Amino acid sequence: MTEKIYKILLDDKLLGTTKLEFSDPPMGVVFGQINFAEKSFGYASIKKYCIDNLIEIQTDYPNDKLISTGHIAKLKVYNSENLELVGIGNNIEGMDSDNYTITILGLDSEVYEKEFPEHILDYEQSFNK
Repeated sequence: MTEKIYKILLDDKLLGTTKLEFSDPPMGVVFGQINFAEKSFGYASIKKYCIDNLIEIQTDYPNDKLISTGHIAKLKVYNSENLELVGIGNNIEGMDSDNYTITILGLDSEVYEKEFPEHILDYEQSFNK
């Protein structure tokens, strides 16, 4: 199976990509590490964007350069067919010395089943151990 790569856009500009390699299928949640298009993007850029756009900052540790945002309306994720994965929310969290993840919350079950069958299979198999 080929690995799926998802484009992440912020304000219609390429922020980076993700594999959305982690999940919580019953909750309709997927998340994955962000590979930023610009290597300089990180804590300072995310914090400035949130402040400038009145986005809630849920966690902020400036000394560690660790941040977690609330929902960012202009943060979009697209699959290889250029279809947007729309949930009820999303956020970015992480720190400069480690990595950042993007989370999409509350994806519709039909979209989830079509886009992430491997996550559903992994979840179902976890009960057969």
